[in-house]
Amino acid sequence: MILYRPMREEDLDDVMRIEQASFTDYWSREDMERELHKPMTQAGYVVAEDDGEVVGYAGFWQVLDEAQITNIAVRSDRRGQGIGVMLIRTMEEDFAGRGVAAVILECRAGNSPALHLYKKAGFTEAGVRKRYYENPTEDAVIFIKEFPSSRE
Repeated sequence: MILYRPMREEDLDDVMRIEQASFTDYWSREDMERELHKPMTQAGYVVAEDDGEVVGYAGFWQVLDEAQITNIAVRSDRRGQGIGVMLIRTMEEDFAGRGVAAVILECRAGNSPALHLYKKAGFTEAGVRKRYYENPTEDAVIFIKEFPSSRE
């Protein structure tokens, strides 16, 4: 059974292996450590743990009533099992208590599995950031998901 819980410092070795295997422009360990030490009002990070091993993680920043998903990744041998959607759902449970009214994110235009994940999780395309990514240079698709009850 997979446990979805807040990320801890002892998760960083597993998280960094997944991060480096998933992205060409990956975050450094120091970046991730800094994120973990941000006040809970500014950021949140969760992991998917199976049998003591981290198999996925996700994070977000919050500014007022908006959140931005900064990164989400699942270990390659565990993709396609619904872990990514559950990581998003876990963050959304946290958003409800924070008064988040909308969530945004950017995704590489050529990352078909991620584009599918965000659509499956209820996000809608809101635009494109031209040449947003480097290594290789690629456009970013902007996604948004609003929570109407939070804006009332």
